Amino acid sequence: MATLTPATELEAVNFLLEAIEEETVNTLVNNTDPDVAAAILYLNTSSRALQIAGWEFNTENSYILSPDVSGRIEVPANVTKLTVPGKRYTVRNRRLYDRDEQTYTFTESVEAEVIQLLSFPDLPEPARQYVVLDAAFNFMAKRAPDELIAKLTRAQVTDAWNNFVADDTRSGNFSFSHNAAIQNRAR
Repeated sequence: MATLTPATELEAVNFLLEAIEEETVNTLVNNTDPDVAAAILYLNTSSRALQIAGWEFNTENSYILSPDVSGRIEVPANVTKLTVPGKRYTVRNRRLYDRDEQTYTFTESVEAEVIQLLSFPDLPEPARQYVVLDAAFNFMAKRAPDELIAKLTRAQVTDAWNNFVADDTRSGNFSFSHNAAIQNRAR
């Protein structure tokens, strides 16, 4: 018997294609099928919607950002939120901006809490399962709005959500000051 491994992005896309009764594919590389492109779009949209809240798996509490030779701090493109306690910093045009001093120039490194968007293979398996089922539900609802299918799939999405939250809760550091998901819900 083959070893069971976490879901791949190809498996996720094929799950979405099967949900709308389309043929599966062997690769995502250089694939020009519009249904494959749509499936990837739905998968990415669902993944972003989940991750933007900030969870244990995609929140870094002591992320160091260092200025370049001109004093500018470039923020990685996958960072969706950046917080520096006691400072009014924001991200503009992928650079850190000090709103109090009205400058992009920094003389020292900055320690921040960041929420990062991770690629599908970097998600924990419960998050992958939720993303796939949520994307499939939305993909099917757009393509074939059959009420019975939608009800059954929504129940699966809800189960996957509950499993994901339980997993994140078990693996997390839940002191109020160190957990972005809790802080986001408290605001």
